Amino acid sequence: MTNKVTAKALDRADRSQAVLVSCDARWHDLILGKAIKAILRKRVPKDAGVRWIYFYINAPHCVIAAKAIVKRVREMPTTEAVSRAKDLSLSRDEITAYSSGQRKIGAYELGRIVEAKRSLSLGWLRKKMAFFPPQSFLFLSTRAKSIIDAGACFE
Repeated sequence: MTNKVTAKALDRADRSQAVLVSCDARWHDLILGKAIKAILRKRVPKDAGVRWIYFYINAPHCVIAAKAIVKRVREMPTTEAVSRAKDLSLSRDEITAYSSGQRKIGAYELGRIVEAKRSLSLGWLRKKMAFFPPQSFLFLSTRAKSIIDAGACFE
């Protein structure tokens, strides 16, 4: 019996420098249109070393559609997020509601966004590995990152 690859890194030794996040369907065109400069999340990794972020787009798409270079991961003051609403493709009210009154919110500052030459469906992902879209984020295992990069034909 062979061990099935897991999308999620199970320990530090298996951790790639890439995280996977789930996004609502409304983000599909914004990500592929490269219209965003940062992604806000309630939770972000505390430790450094994230170089890539992969975007799993939820229903009705259910695909990994793109990845982006991560310039930095940080806790951003909510007031700064509100002032950058246009860069974030969100309204000020959406940011305020999403931050739930917190003074800071997690942010992935993005560099170049790379569209998958072939979007990877949930079915394809589950055939290749143990894959469950994260609620927040997960570190991709090194093997899963290689499989995704090859399957999506990322540059």
